[in-house]
Amino acid sequence: MPEMKCHRDVKGRDALYKKLEARMQDEKQWLPSKRRYLSLGNGEVTFLERDHAIRGILNLTKMFKMFPETYAMAVNFADRFLAVIKVRAIHLHCVALTCVYVAVKLQEEQQYIPDINALMNAAVKTELRAPSYGPSDLLRMERKVLDKLEWDLNPITPLTMLELYFAAACLDACLLPEENPNDELSMLTEQLEIALCYSSIAIYTVRSSIRSLKSLKKRSKKFKKRSKSLKN
Repeated sequence: MPEMKCHRDVKGRDALYKKLEARMQDEKQWLPSKRRYLSLGNGEVTFLERDHAIRGILNLTKMFKMFPETYAMAVNFADRFLAVIKVRAIHLHCVALTCVYVAVKLQEEQQYIPDINALMNAAVKTELRAPSYGPSDLLRMERKVLDKLEWDLNPITPLTMLELYFAAACLDACLLPEENPNDELSMLTEQLEIALCYSSIAIYTVRSSIRSLKSLKKRSKKFKKRSKSLKN
């Protein structure tokens, strides 16, 4: 599997902060409606069912060793879809798997893209198990998802913001000498991936930048604590 993509093209503090500011402004257009999101459970998918499906998406992307961006994008698609249309629990797994399928085709390199049957066979080993739908249902759902998302398929995700914030932190020398930036970013990414599985976090910190900052603040506290102990 290729290494995780990073924003290595950003050079210089000014350029980085301009890009960060632009992304913070742009992210608003890809956020699910908070009012609509809070209505989940009223005769449709509940928060618990949503979280269960997102964990299935995470486990499925891990099973195929997909990019973290693929998972973050699939979650964005799923939440935005749930925010514009009422979905019954019986259809949720099909929606979740469809969002993975769309994200895979956008993010993964050609040789790593599994076909529909491979995805469906793997899904039964995750929280998306026992699907009551077939490949044709998935293709129909794909058209519906694309339509409801208005083909707006290049969202700013929490991972986008985390990578930019982390790049800024590296410029400000927030890493200890023995720490590997790639390892630290991978750790933060894993924490963020788990956080996205909880609607209790997604609801009250809808903005990608806020969720990403929360992950980075945890890392900052660890850095300050370790720096202080080294000085002593």
